[in-house]
Amino acid sequence: MDFTKEDKKNNPHEGHRARLRQKFDADPDMKSSLDYEMLEYVLSLVIPRKDTNVIAHDLIAKFGTLHGVFTADVESLKEVKNMTTSASYLLAAMYPVVRRSLRDKSRDDKVDIDSPVKCAEYLQPAFIGRKTECLLVVFLDVDCRVINSQWIEGAHPSHLKIDVTGIAKLALKNGASYALIAHNHPSGNLAPSKEDINETSKLFAAMMSVEIRLVDSFIFSDSGFFSFRNNGLMASMESEWFRHKTSRANLQNPQHYNFVYTSDLAEFLLDFGKMRDKGTLEVITKEEYVERLKRENKKPER
Repeated sequence: MDFTKEDKKNNPHEGHRARLRQKFDADPDMKSSLDYEMLEYVLSLVIPRKDTNVIAHDLIAKFGTLHGVFTADVESLKEVKNMTTSASYLLAAMYPVVRRSLRDKSRDDKVDIDSPVKCAEYLQPAFIGRKTECLLVVFLDVDCRVINSQWIEGAHPSHLKIDVTGIAKLALKNGASYALIAHNHPSGNLAPSKEDINETSKLFAAMMSVEIRLVDSFIFSDSGFFSFRNNGLMASMESEWFRHKTSRANLQNPQHYNFVYTSDLAEFLLDFGKMRDKGTLEVITKEEYVERLKRENKKPER
């Protein structure tokens, strides 16, 4: 919006808005901006005559975080004092637009199924900002190129029902040679539940019955992921399918990939110590896992 001299005279916030734009020009990634400052800048573009600094603070106070603001629905956003209808719809559209842009960026790319990290980076954008458990199934051809995908929107934040037979039939219909599945845990806890493992095992068997390989199953939070394959769970399912005995040792000593590839996503691994001692499924970061190995392998000084 371009302001006339009269507009600027009657709008005491215009000088501050100009400074907000100058700050954005100097730091387009907004790395130096606090959460409320980011909101203040965005709101200043669509709310011309209100103090958007106050509105931004009120939004953070109501929804807790920037993430909370962007996952709020329109009606909840409109409850905040001085929030306009247009601004509410703009904020509610943020995550859907970002998800679409990130998916479009890699839609035609070949998926490197030998690297869980690269697979995770391909799949993760679909789950940004989701408040309920959702499922994504990606069908790949013999050259590991994406043929099609199936998105299943969940209605509950902590569980999701998988149509095993339906997904296997859809994979066959699409002429897939490989498949990847992924779902999210809105709670942020990336440890797989027993239901997660059982449903993935059923889907693996159903896929194998029609000669389609389920390469991996992922669990996502907004900033991290858990790979079944990288934790030995897919190997266990393969062993069971081929009627080999699966011992607990298969899970206690997973074969992790050796790759030099960094990502902003944090990778989580099963905590096999707690699994062995307490029988519970918990996760630790890859960095914590490496540090533990160093401590366990360090010889005591004489």
